[in-house]
Amino acid sequence: MGTHRASPGRKLASASLLASVVLGMTVLSAPAAHAHRGTITIHRPGCGGVVEGHSNDTGTIWTHYRKQGSCKGHAWIRVKTNLGWSSWKHAPGTAVLLIDDRIYATQHKGCGSCRVGSIYHNH
Repeated sequence: MGTHRASPGRKLASASLLASVVLGMTVLSAPAAHAHRGTITIHRPGCGGVVEGHSNDTGTIWTHYRKQGSCKGHAWIRVKTNLGWSSWKHAPGTAVLLIDDRIYATQHKGCGSCRVGSIYHNH
């Protein structure tokens, strides 16, 4: 009887399939991770503004700026992923970021030179 040898491409496909099955079983057997959510409130006592920052480690973060008294400002937000800190994003009222990556921390503020509040996520 002749010996049958698989081509290198076929061996690679078989190895990939086996790796996919093994990884799939590992993911299915791993305990469910608990999503972490964080909230921060920053008051601007000099003029009465309030910044509310929210984030979760599943990809959604936002800052809401409530103008009260004489305060003027925007909602400012940035996020830290495995690529480092993003640039600041700001908008009147609410600034939102949707991140398709692991979130390690978020920062929130109510104006360009205002105090920064941070939320940290443990992984």
